[in-house]
Amino acid sequence: MGARAPNILFLMSDQMGAPVLPIHGHPVCQTPHIEALADSGVVFDSAYCNYPLCAPARFSMLAGRLAPSIGAFDNASEFTADTPTLAHYLSLLGYRTILCGKMHFIGPDQLHGFEERLTTDVYPASFSFLPDWEKGPKWISSGTDLSSVVEAGPCLRSLQIDYDDEVEFFATQKLFDLARDDRDRPFFLCVSFTQPHSPYTPGQEHWDRYRHDDILFPIVLVLCVYGGYAVNNNLFDILVMMLIGLLGFGMLRANIPAAPFLIAFVLGPLLEDNFRQSLLLSHGSLDIFVRNEICWIFWCLTVIAVVLIIRRQRKIPGTE
Repeated sequence: MGARAPNILFLMSDQMGAPVLPIHGHPVCQTPHIEALADSGVVFDSAYCNYPLCAPARFSMLAGRLAPSIGAFDNASEFTADTPTLAHYLSLLGYRTILCGKMHFIGPDQLHGFEERLTTDVYPASFSFLPDWEKGPKWISSGTDLSSVVEAGPCLRSLQIDYDDEVEFFATQKLFDLARDDRDRPFFLCVSFTQPHSPYTPGQEHWDRYRHDDILFPIVLVLCVYGGYAVNNNLFDILVMMLIGLLGFGMLRANIPAAPFLIAFVLGPLLEDNFRQSLLLSHGSLDIFVRNEICWIFWCLTVIAVVLIIRRQRKIPGTE
């Protein structure tokens, strides 16, 4: 290899979107250590994850190939042992390759070119996440649902906190061991944490870093609206979704944290379906929006939400 190659410490987090980082302009989130790394290093503004799902994204990153080309489509897809990875190539270059933390490998091979693994994974290596299509689209093999959002809040301990603490401990200890090692080999140490992946239950110290009133309007709602329009191509659906989202936001500002999610994912679809059926039965007459009982319930809730938003804003300093 010629001159001694540099040691590589590769840090990973899970589900940390670039738009929420201050280095990309977010005004609320606090990430001082990431900012320090960015100030002393290089920030890639055009680097993108190749898949919007955990296992395929990791397989694609390690293999340097698009997920479909290696048969990775969901969290039950096997990462076959005959797929060359970054760890294989670095080993051929003389590196000691070490994995610490989450990597969501599916299948019997839990190393994929890494010479050493310091911890187990936080997820099963089996095919337990395999979808059962006979149960319909509402059945989720992983058991993941909106409870992690509705029940978000501070906690004393969680499986995720315990796991990440273990990953941090073993990774730190390994760095000390490597510093004491007199073997003339560079190392590649991948340290992969499971947070800020759901459930959203941080310790009280981190929860208290943010004031409720500082949290920004959920811009993701706008993305959902565009996505819904792309799928349904129906302006009526989009308007109903937007109104339900605004109603939920108003209730959130009134310190009813579970309300927006219950409304958006339970009441919203029910109202939308009722509106649609009513329009069909009325042959497109718009007066159906005020003569149906559930429509009046919807408008009353909307008015209440608007009043709550206005009152809430008046109480926030600098908004009068």
